[in-house]
Amino acid sequence: MTKLFVILGMHRSGTSVLTRCLQIFGIDLGDNLMHGMRDNPKGYWEDLDIAALNIEVLSSLKCYWDTLSPMEPHQVETLRDLGFIGRALEILAQKTARTDRFGFKDPRTAKLLPFWKEVFKQGGYETHYLLALRHPLSVCSSLKKRDSFETGKSCLLWLEHAINGLAAMTQENGIVVDYDQLLRSPETEARRIARQFDLVIDPSDLENFKQEFLEPSLRHAVHEDADLVNDPAVPPLLVEVYALLRDLAEDRLELGSDALMETQRRWRKEYLQLKPWLIYGDQVGYRLKQMAQSLSEYEQNEDELTRQVAEKDRIIQKLTSKLERMPLHRLKKWLSH
Repeated sequence: MTKLFVILGMHRSGTSVLTRCLQIFGIDLGDNLMHGMRDNPKGYWEDLDIAALNIEVLSSLKCYWDTLSPMEPHQVETLRDLGFIGRALEILAQKTARTDRFGFKDPRTAKLLPFWKEVFKQGGYETHYLLALRHPLSVCSSLKKRDSFETGKSCLLWLEHAINGLAAMTQENGIVVDYDQLLRSPETEARRIARQFDLVIDPSDLENFKQEFLEPSLRHAVHEDADLVNDPAVPPLLVEVYALLRDLAEDRLELGSDALMETQRRWRKEYLQLKPWLIYGDQVGYRLKQMAQSLSEYEQNEDELTRQVAEKDRIIQKLTSKLERMPLHRLKKWLSH
């Protein structure tokens, strides 16, 4: 049976670093990965085919990666009718044709987890989950810089990705990996992952991972746990979820307990109760985007008008200068025409 290693986590949570880490266990990441960009120069390690499918799936649901309203299980049937489950199975079949261990990440997967879990079930895959955990305010700082998101919105997105990821891991095999801890002690975290999934570490690739990929500069923002309580934009539920995930990342809790499963179900229910407000937030956000687009178009039109006025002034000035230099008898003759 083919094993899938699925990286979950909120955008800007260290999912790229964790995905690259899979290579030290000999896990195949495919050969169609997204290249690095300015906001992630080390590379995204994101399968472009899976990412493209996720974008199309979200679009069919009239959603984006930053839509606050969560996906619900009944929407899986809609996606099945649209042929997306079949397409996802074809993609995974291609990716796993020559390997029995394939890993991938796309942060949108956490949002679309009800869809992907059905895909994994129909494909008969043995699925393992790795949840990348990063301090929520560090994520908020990164999204503020990259996307101009307010803290409240980023916190709600973080919550959805975290609760979905925890639900997946309590039902199947999984592990929480703290991003900052992975940067500080890659060997320790590699051994945790190896023990959890019965993997073997390649010492040379681990060294390459440490020397060529990990850098202290990857930590652009560092926050303390107390910062969450002191920030009025942070929901109390997020503080609770983050504390438990930290305990899991530091092996103070185990995933298999009935109490933990009941807790994650309660959190999921609490989050879904927010759906009317999340929908309203999406509507407000959409209107703000429309206003910003209209303003941009107005500014572009204003710039074009300014350019045309400047060109007209330039022509008048040039003509005036020419007339001023023209002898009087030639000027009278020119005007008579």
